[in-house]
Amino acid sequence: MKQFHFALGLLWVLSIQMAFAFEVNGVYYTIDREAQNNEVMVTASPNSSYAGKIEIPNEIVRGGKTYMVTSIEMEAFANCQNLNEVVIPASVVSIGEMAFANSNIKTVTFEGGGITVIPYGCFLRCKNLREIQIPQSVESIKRAAFLDCSLLSRVEIPGSVTEIQGNAFSTNETPKNVNWGIMIEIKFGNKPLTLNTKMGGISFPCYHLSIDRDIRCTSYTAFGWKLESIKIGRNVRKLNDELLFEGCTEIKKIDVDSSNPPLITRNTFASVNKTECVLYVPKGATEKYATANYWSEFHNIIEK
Repeated sequence: MKQFHFALGLLWVLSIQMAFAFEVNGVYYTIDREAQNNEVMVTASPNSSYAGKIEIPNEIVRGGKTYMVTSIEMEAFANCQNLNEVVIPASVVSIGEMAFANSNIKTVTFEGGGITVIPYGCFLRCKNLREIQIPQSVESIKRAAFLDCSLLSRVEIPGSVTEIQGNAFSTNETPKNVNWGIMIEIKFGNKPLTLNTKMGGISFPCYHLSIDRDIRCTSYTAFGWKLESIKIGRNVRKLNDELLFEGCTEIKKIDVDSSNPPLITRNTFASVNKTECVLYVPKGATEKYATANYWSEFHNIIEK
């Protein structure tokens, strides 16, 4: 019986030790006890914040054993005021909620397509983050993932993304502190993109929007009221969601690549001043747009 209790005690001590963070080349890790293989997770620095440039390796060696780096724990880099850049390897397949929240990170580099979800609050209030290239593997961008990233100037949404949740790119900043020049590019994908705004509007604070696939919006306005121009790619078949551009009164230019007018409804561009807005269409397509339902309401249709 004593040997049994001793064995249980030893296992408990070992489990506690495994939970403690250990450092390899300036990065702290914990062993993922739920994984079947030798895997570790990047964790917060226990003594001081991360600073400068952090390059996460694909694997590390500790005690003669090789561990694969597969995840970044919740809040691992949160509140790191001197953090400039993080390089994330292809081996990382998951990132915890609020992993970079409230940090001063400027650049994030994904070296491969491992992650499928950008979680809740991942880059919340990263006010120095200016540009990010979302990996082709990402399928969902969760609520508040980039909330209050007020200097973000360019976001490319790859074709793999099929859902963006509410407030993913919104801002609570006053207009003078927001970079309203943000460019949103929604790339072609085999599936439509759903803007799941039931938990709050997306409200991209953007001047310019490029779309190359169908989009549906579940509720509320999807794009910021300062939107000035829209580029509609040849792969867009329909923009018949009445909430998509609600309140976008500043649109002055719509550039469409398809010779066949995409399907729209009476309310798709209801907020647009169709007397002032210029609609650019492919050569030889003027007649089609001038006679198509609701496209015909635009007074200025010009061939490119």
